[in-house]
Amino acid sequence: MGLLSLILRSAKYLEIEFCNYLKILNESYGGVRLNSKALGLSYVNSSVKVIFAIVLTAVGAKLYMHLPFTPVPVTWQTAGVLFAGLTLGSEMGFLSQMLYLGAGVAGLPVFSVGGGVAYFFNPMGTGGYLLAFPIAAYVVGKISESGKTRGHLRQFTACLAGIGVIYLIGSLWLGMYVHVGLLQAILLGSVPFLFWDIAKAVVVIAVCGKAGYVKSRSE
Repeated sequence: MGLLSLILRSAKYLEIEFCNYLKILNESYGGVRLNSKALGLSYVNSSVKVIFAIVLTAVGAKLYMHLPFTPVPVTWQTAGVLFAGLTLGSEMGFLSQMLYLGAGVAGLPVFSVGGGVAYFFNPMGTGGYLLAFPIAAYVVGKISESGKTRGHLRQFTACLAGIGVIYLIGSLWLGMYVHVGLLQAILLGSVPFLFWDIAKAVVVIAVCGKAGYVKSRSE
């Protein structure tokens, strides 16, 4: 949690410094009209957070643990998805997770035990959870940025909705693989992880809020 907060604060410092640099350019070259704030947010703030969301999801994939009663492992990937939605908003959050999946499809080892298209059809039946990540990030971002204020209750609701999307799509996919109904698939692939995913949501909200990196509709 401390490392994540430090990285976010560093990103914000880079954004401020870049904005100041562009402001100096504006003052030095009157003929070149640069919107330093817009460019700063576009090229530094958003880019850093997109990259960090991808890296956080990839690192979270490597932090996994198998449970004896379910084929689905416990991972920290959900934290990366929630981070993407809260800090980047719906569209950029969606994009960050699509880039993450694209990196995996290209063969980069960003998933729990490797990469490649075949990983989506792994015998554990976890491909559906991965496919749900972009949609979940979009839902989290959409709900989070739906108001002008940055209330923790709305952010928590957004995270729960995103987790629900991951559970629904993941469980549907899992059910097809292990040949069970949706209810049984939810019991196998969702219920055991609910407490841990809620805990991840609380951590992500706390860290992002402390660093001042929760996107609202006005941004």
